[in-house]
Amino acid sequence: MSAAQRPPGLCPSAPLHVIRAAKREATQRLLGATMGLSDDEWQAPSRLAGWTRAHIATHIA
Repeated sequence: MSAAQRPPGLCPSAPLHVIRAAKREATQRLLGATMGLSDDEWQAPSRLAGWTRAHIATHIA
């Protein structure tokens, strides 16, 4: 992961509890943003040309 992709304040040598907390927070943000989507919203285009929101969710699952 490059520095540009890394969450702010998280470095490769961060303590394991810090890394776990960052992962937990990112997962909660993702779940919170997607839990209420309707079927139509899942099938809507994403920012990635040719991919729906459902494609993206399946890819990262």
